[in-house]
Amino acid sequence: MKNIIGLLLVMGFISCGTVEPEVLKGSLIVNVTIGPLCPVEPCKKTDAELKQIYEAYSLVFTNVSTGTIALEKALSYNGTLGILNQTELPVGDYKIDVKPANMFSGLPKDVKIENGKTTTMDLKIDTGIR
Repeated sequence: MKNIIGLLLVMGFISCGTVEPEVLKGSLIVNVTIGPLCPVEPCKKTDAELKQIYEAYSLVFTNVSTGTIALEKALSYNGTLGILNQTELPVGDYKIDVKPANMFSGLPKDVKIENGKTTTMDLKIDTGIR
């Protein structure tokens, strides 16, 4: 009887001690330039108008191996360009696209996220305004 109780106790401790597998992650910084913003240069947009234009766009990250959207995040405007700052993603290969969709954007682009590393990339979204 003591052996059975001891065995049950050991099994209980083992089952409670399971550890979730660690998800390996890396970071991504994306700098985004959007333009042209006017059909004729020079373009005289206020900072408030530029902020509104840039922050209307989101970047969508699709995991290449699963085909699922891993992240969709709006751009921030830093006074010069759009930025997606220090976004953490699980390790893997991703396609980056823009929302709202833009046929002139030159996207999707591929990016590889590596464990413990920060990947920085520059994207240009061509608005098609001419």
